[in-house]
Amino acid sequence: MKHISKLLLLIIVGMIFTSCYKDNEEELYPEVITCNIDSISFSQSIVPILQINCYGCHSNSAAGVAGAGISFEGYSNVAGYLNNNSELFINSISHEPGVSPMPKGGAKLPECAINQIKSWIDDTYPNN
Repeated sequence: MKHISKLLLLIIVGMIFTSCYKDNEEELYPEVITCNIDSISFSQSIVPILQINCYGCHSNSAAGVAGAGISFEGYSNVAGYLNNNSELFINSISHEPGVSPMPKGGAKLPECAINQIKSWIDDTYPNN
């Protein structure tokens, strides 16, 4: 009887330790990240992407020194550039071969940001 109770205790302890190997919320309920590409707003979606990733070289004050004279500060500057260069812009931020990858010397933008920019351009880049 003494051996059976030790064996039973060992089995119960073993079950407790093996049943709790995934006990943190992040592993049990992973966060689903979605990327909204519908109704992209210039002021709410595009400007923050440009501010974080482009204004270092392509702001009004830096464009002449570091941005090849190209400024993405303000809707008119962005729309004016995209009128003739939207494919080049998308290829650059997508790090496609044959174009200068942007941001220069930086990592490629997150896919969600690229998809939001593409969606906004496909919607003929409204000033909203």
